[in-house]
Amino acid sequence: DDAAPPVLADPETFYKYEPIRKALERSIAALKEMKAPSDNTVVYVNTTERGVKIVNVAPINMGSLIGGKLRSLNSLIVTSATIAIGSNPEHAFDDIKRQLGLDYIGPALPTAPAVPGAPAVPQAPVTLYKPIRELILGTPFDFNTQALLYVPKHTLMPVSQTGLEAERNTYVDSIVRECKNLIKASNGNAFVLFTSSEDLKVVHAKLLEEGLDQELITQSDDAESAFKLFMKTPQSVLLGLKSFWEGVDVVGDKLRLVIIVKLPFPMVSDPVLKARERVLITQLVARGMSESTAKGSVFSTIQIPMMVTDLRQGAGRLIRSRTDKGVLAILDPRVWTGSGKTYDSHGWTAQDNLETAIRAGLIPCGYISVTASQTGSYHIAMGKSAVTQEIWNKLALVFVDVELQG
Repeated sequence: DDAAPPVLADPETFYKYEPIRKALERSIAALKEMKAPSDNTVVYVNTTERGVKIVNVAPINMGSLIGGKLRSLNSLIVTSATIAIGSNPEHAFDDIKRQLGLDYIGPALPTAPAVPGAPAVPQAPVTLYKPIRELILGTPFDFNTQALLYVPKHTLMPVSQTGLEAERNTYVDSIVRECKNLIKASNGNAFVLFTSSEDLKVVHAKLLEEGLDQELITQSDDAESAFKLFMKTPQSVLLGLKSFWEGVDVVGDKLRLVIIVKLPFPMVSDPVLKARERVLITQLVARGMSESTAKGSVFSTIQIPMMVTDLRQGAGRLIRSRTDKGVLAILDPRVWTGSGKTYDSHGWTAQDNLETAIRAGLIPCGYISVTASQTGSYHIAMGKSAVTQEIWNKLALVFVDVELQG
């Protein structure tokens, strides 16, 4: 029923039931969209770990829905520590503008015909809205003295639970070994961040077998309770998922180690992501690009910005004040080598990965230079003042495949 809701005389009753009415309206709108989805809608079903099936209705492109409304406002401030992508300031906000529909210029307007009766000639597109002002501010933290970045080359390429069992077990063992050494070196007070609940479960089980002195806390359905338990338990370690990659603020020595197990690339099987990729490929082919080239651009246009944003969020858990010190460990060798099929085929090299990610501030940690030796190995130069000398001495035993200088 599209009739206007009745006006309630009692304000208390109105405010009590208004959220329910709005929730019902959203559900009805979703059901209508599910029945007759638009070109900008994807409908899919997923199953929870408890076997419950959920029907989802999601927009493919949010920008087309909200861009015009946002640009029509008298003033709008879009701010975040992670929305600038890449080292070129002229294009740093291209991705967020595309997502929010703020890159819209406007249609071409016809000019008056030069000769009466002749067809009007379109002129150049005109800007219908106020220009966007962009500003990138530097960090208040000194990452060169507050943080160390540990990126071992000897860890194995990620293997999911659907991979070969032997390769999967070997991969998990290598992650457990790194986590154990790092946790011992820092004496706990650590986050271990995962992109997969299955990885979290199996790594947690194997770490328990190692008999660590530090208490291991895993994220359950109640992330808030897990966080409270971490905060009140000395030298504890929290193994967490998406909830702990962002929005968690731990100041001081309670968090001195953040381990990112795997680069947070979006799931290629995500129905919304697949729909966005199809739309992008269609748009690029329509502009004259070959289909193979268009498919290749999906990685740099959609997947890389999503991964980089999430990576920066996770890395940002470590340093939260000017006095914080700690170590960020990324246990994914693709930072060094690429996948061999994705990074390298798009012109990425091991040195490019680090230089682009770290020098541009995508991974906010102390960094001086990366150089390649004649043997093909890489040397990272970083300061030693990020952690106490005691922890540094322990960590020196862990850095097996990188040479520390300075």
